[in-house]
Amino acid sequence: MADKIKKFFEKKKVEAKFKMAGPGHKLTESKKPTTGGSGKSGAGGGAPSRANPSVEARQAGAAALARLGGEKRDTPAFNTSLAAIQAQVKRELEAEKKAAMEREEREKSGTPPSEPPPPSEP
Repeated sequence: MADKIKKFFEKKKVEAKFKMAGPGHKLTESKKPTTGGSGKSGAGGGAPSRANPSVEARQAGAAALARLGGEKRDTPAFNTSLAAIQAQVKRELEAEKKAAMEREEREKSGTPPSEPPPPSEP
């Protein structure tokens, strides 16, 4: 079992070496400094150098870091969105308007209210 695992990793190393060598190379030949312009630029044995990220990429990275490591609020009251707050206020105002209109109609007709108005939710 261990031999199979060793062979598997040796095979993967050979495949990786073959892919890194590029066209026109043998796996058994040692690395020669390339003088032609057909190969990769000699950046060394590490990862290829990268250009600096664009402004948009930096902003996206900063936003991702802010989402992942942002401050957590202690109370759930701070987690409500502005739209949810506005919707709640709108519902309360509409309920108050409706109650006021019903009260006005009862006063005009002169009939006592059959049920007390429902309590408003905080």
